[in-house]
Amino acid sequence: MADNPLRHKHMPMTSIKSGDLFEVLPDVAGLTVQIVNVYFVGLPDSDDWVLVDTGMPDTMEEIVDAAMHRFGKDVPPRRSC
Repeated sequence: MADNPLRHKHMPMTSIKSGDLFEVLPDVAGLTVQIVNVYFVGLPDSDDWVLVDTGMPDTMEEIVDAAMHRFGKDVPPRRSC
């Protein structure tokens, strides 16, 4: 597959809620990242959680910060099977 020339371009749009971590259910939290959401599935402070990532390029640090806030430092998500 050819390299996408737009891969490193930033889209000039964002939601006014970008950066907001919100609870959907006790075991589901969402994070708005620019114009998309990522979801953390697992109870807060649990060591058994997964990340549903539909994030934007260059937003890893924001997603990791939100995960540490919800689950604690050095608690990575469960690997998929």
